[in-house]
Amino acid sequence: MSPIRSLPSRRLPVPPLRRTLDKYLKSIAPLLQEDAANGGPPYQEEMSKRLQWANEFENGIGCVLQERLEELDAASPHNWLDDNFWMKETYLRGRSSLLIHSNWWCLFQPDPTIPTFSYAQRQYSFWQVRRAAWLVRRCLEYRDNLEKPRVILEQKVADPTPYRIPQENCDILAPMPSRSSQESRNIALMLKDWVYAVEVLDCRNAPLPVAEIEVRIWNAVHDASERYNKGERATPIGVLTTHDRNTWAKARQHLLDLSPLNNQSFNLIQNAILVLSLDDYTHSLDASNKPSAIKDIEADAHVQNCSSGMNGRNRWFDKCVSLFVETSARAGAMGEHSPADGLVVGAILHHALLEHIQAQQFAFNKNVDPSKTPIESTGVQRVHWVVDAMVEQWCTEAEEHARNISNDSDASILYFHDYGSSWVRNTAKLSPDAYTQMAMQLAWYKAQGELTAIYETATTAIFIRGRTEVIRSLSSESRLFVKAMVDPQCSIATRLRCLADAVQAHDTYARDAIRGRGIDRHFLGLRLLMKEGETAKLFEDELFTRCETWRLSTSGLFRGENFSGTGFGSPFGDGYGVQYLIGLDDIKFGVESKRSCSATSTEGFKEALAESLREMRLLFESQPTVHSTARL
Repeated sequence: MSPIRSLPSRRLPVPPLRRTLDKYLKSIAPLLQEDAANGGPPYQEEMSKRLQWANEFENGIGCVLQERLEELDAASPHNWLDDNFWMKETYLRGRSSLLIHSNWWCLFQPDPTIPTFSYAQRQYSFWQVRRAAWLVRRCLEYRDNLEKPRVILEQKVADPTPYRIPQENCDILAPMPSRSSQESRNIALMLKDWVYAVEVLDCRNAPLPVAEIEVRIWNAVHDASERYNKGERATPIGVLTTHDRNTWAKARQHLLDLSPLNNQSFNLIQNAILVLSLDDYTHSLDASNKPSAIKDIEADAHVQNCSSGMNGRNRWFDKCVSLFVETSARAGAMGEHSPADGLVVGAILHHALLEHIQAQQFAFNKNVDPSKTPIESTGVQRVHWVVDAMVEQWCTEAEEHARNISNDSDASILYFHDYGSSWVRNTAKLSPDAYTQMAMQLAWYKAQGELTAIYETATTAIFIRGRTEVIRSLSSESRLFVKAMVDPQCSIATRLRCLADAVQAHDTYARDAIRGRGIDRHFLGLRLLMKEGETAKLFEDELFTRCETWRLSTSGLFRGENFSGTGFGSPFGDGYGVQYLIGLDDIKFGVESKRSCSATSTEGFKEALAESLREMRLLFESQPTVHSTARL
């Protein structure tokens, strides 16, 4: 994947109201069909009721709301969604912890240039620091390249700098720092819960040589280790970023009121390019976790450290991008979702991993001894805090809050190696993404015994400041496919035909969503423009709520050969969050559910998913000649 080199020129459209209503009615059909099949009200009766409500909406309040939305669009500089609703309604008003609930995570593949080496817990390692310096330098290169000339992916981010500031009731995004400010040339380095500002750009904002970055990181590491060995312990201010947003907002304001020094410290982190956390351990799972055909213990330990760390310690969850490197040099990333979607940040991380460590760029560092260099003269600055007993108490509570969230999160990786996009395209002659979506629907049905609304992310990046739209993956066609697969009396030919039809329906919806012809963002805008006292039966219908209760929430990225996995938390307590990477010869699934829910099981879903993918391949092996009209 290469950086996007041109800006989109088209505005996100306001979809025609009738088209949105027709698409909506089509999207609820499988739920009504399933209800009727399970002894509920007749399908035609229930659908006729919704058709009447849709018509009433179109000719009544819906027409008024559509006019308001079109007027708002005309008055908006970029588009009606991003300028007015998106950030606040989707992210910034959320009051839950960012930990698991909102932030994404990404696992990096090992760097093959790093040899096998011994490392100790609580001691930073040579290769850990070297890989950290390399990753930082590669991220800086990507950022620098986009500024020659400056190209901003239209999500307000061409770099990892954006920062979310907690506020009561609704957070805000910090303004981007001036490129001429000293603070904008730093990264925030976290070591044993201490924060250091490390200068990584020169006075012209060009990235420093990677060897110099490595030396500066070592200077900070030596300083933190010396402080720790002398008995000093950091107040873990970063763990406060895992608390619910209102509590964190109060704690932050209290810190600001305590001392002007705290304001300076917040500014250093807020304006830093990114956060780099060096952990003085390599996380592993306890002995009760046993490996299996679908459970990779080391990968799951990696997931746990990237998603939450050790109960939120040595992390800063408000930053758009944070990098982590453990003592073994195992690395990953985590980020705050509001300023940018996965495709944008994924491009930064992909670039960071595209080239492996080049030893010759570190040649002059062989004889450097950071212990003999005063930290004050090395481009490294301690970030200090003034705290009191209340802050200490908030930190204790935040860590317990983070521990509870982390313990409830059952996040894991499924590495499916039987086949990938090459086989799906060349043998099945189907779209790999749509095919994978059908496998997940089948897995859900096997695991849960019922249908559910399914969310897949579509990017609308072709539009000015486009963000995302929903692909409603559940369709009447996909329902028939799932039913055919679980019916032992159904023929292979019928199953294949149902699969082709389901893939075609999914591809059609996906293409429409990418082109701004989805329905969920449109409905969001219409609902938010309703005034007090205005009502609509369409929106009050329990089925309307049910069809946007995404108990299976999914998102696919690019092939991600350099990522060993990705993930995000399920937005619903009784559902799954699934992020997947479809490689040429494998598929990686990051699956998350909540341990507190007896109705879900991450391991159970993974088993059902692997089984579904194998069963779907058998269809083609049993009948090798398949004709499909579905687009690739």
